[in-house]
Amino acid sequence: MSGEIMAVGRSADSIAMEIQVIVRQAHRVVCSAAIEIGERLIEAKKLVPHGEWEEYVSVRCGFKPRTAQAYMQIAADREKAQTFADLEFSKVLLLLAMPEGQAEALTAEHDPQAMSVRELKRQIAEYKDRLEKAADAGAAQQQQLLLATEENGALKQRLENATAELKAQLDETDAENDRLWAELEAAKNRPAEISDEDAEKLRAEGAAKAHS
Repeated sequence: MSGEIMAVGRSADSIAMEIQVIVRQAHRVVCSAAIEIGERLIEAKKLVPHGEWEEYVSVRCGFKPRTAQAYMQIAADREKAQTFADLEFSKVLLLLAMPEGQAEALTAEHDPQAMSVRELKRQIAEYKDRLEKAADAGAAQQQQLLLATEENGALKQRLENATAELKAQLDETDAENDRLWAELEAAKNRPAEISDEDAEKLRAEGAAKAHS
């Protein structure tokens, strides 16, 4: 009877929501356990003799080396792993493999909780492709800017050369003008020169006036 009453008081949607909460809690437990395992594997690797690590992991811990590496990766990036602790283990690993800041940017655009592992892989691949194209476009713009800067530099140099040449010409013109003015002033200050013929005429005129 109580079961019937409980069933009447609950809906299928509310039960589904409870299941999702339990699933996220389970994911957090798994992530926390993975971090603890990874930390111990990191500690053990420092103690295991060189060349014996894979055997130690396989025989003593029961892991494949690749699985052990995944645990160690989560432990090494504990804070980032805890950010995605609500996700299943394989999704956490995919996001941890992304460079700093990219996983956060991707999950801000898409909800990994609502995606399958395959869909998340596809979204990561598309995100990386967009970043590469944006980087290529940025590099092309940078190259164009560099070429424009070089052209501007060459134009500036030509303008400076032309300005210097014009200044030299103006200085030369000023010097010539100064020389001509100096000659003109000197000519003004010199006594007028009289030819012999004019001098003879002046003497004749003077003699005529004296006799008159």
